[in-house]
Amino acid sequence: MYRTGYLAYATARLGTRELAERVVEDSLTALAVRWSATLGCSHPAAAAWRLLAACVDDADGSPACCPEGRVCSGDAHVLRDHLKMDIGRASDLMGLTRGEFLVALHSAGCPADACCGAQQSCDAA
Repeated sequence: MYRTGYLAYATARLGTRELAERVVEDSLTALAVRWSATLGCSHPAAAAWRLLAACVDDADGSPACCPEGRVCSGDAHVLRDHLKMDIGRASDLMGLTRGEFLVALHSAGCPADACCGAQQSCDAA
């Protein structure tokens, strides 16, 4: 359902479609392995997004910039400013409400919800 958006984000972050495709496949495989736990999260789409973003960070060599391992404002800027996604599509992709997305877009903070340990490594995928 979100694969196309995930691939666009990963390509924007990583610079090459080939690497982005591999990273998206790895993150979706890791998500499939932990699907039951993800569905038990209060916000499964947000947990899936954090897993994808962590996989992209791993491939990119980006350090984790906040205790939860994600700087959602950077992701929001990639989706909105670089990829020109509308707010509804971008917020859905990240698993955020429109309001949460707008806060992420306009601040350096990130959501406090670190649901279900979504920051696991993608190496197991």
